[in-house]
Amino acid sequence: MFLTYSSIVMSYVPLLLKEGLNTPDVQQGGPGYKVVMILIMIPLMYIAPFLGGLENILGIIIIGIGVYEAWKINKKSTLQVSGPYSLAARPVVPPPTPSPTPA
Repeated sequence: MFLTYSSIVMSYVPLLLKEGLNTPDVQQGGPGYKVVMILIMIPLMYIAPFLGGLENILGIIIIGIGVYEAWKINKKSTLQVSGPYSLAARPVVPPPTPSPTPA
């Protein structure tokens, strides 16, 4: 489920990077400032789909369906083990011969 939600969140990365790194404060700061801004933006990426509120209700429904489907696929499966089976050759038993019936 985490990978599914992370792939959905990655669609918000270009928008957040464009808006976050093009501010005048970041442009004046050094490369360390940009790294700090990116580290601050990582949690924002995970909550960004919900920041739209009711304006993004269809997006929230789509995210819910995607995460639910991922949850269904990844549920624990039970393993049925039967055996042990012999790998040795079995002796061939001839079929019983029919007994003659008196007439």
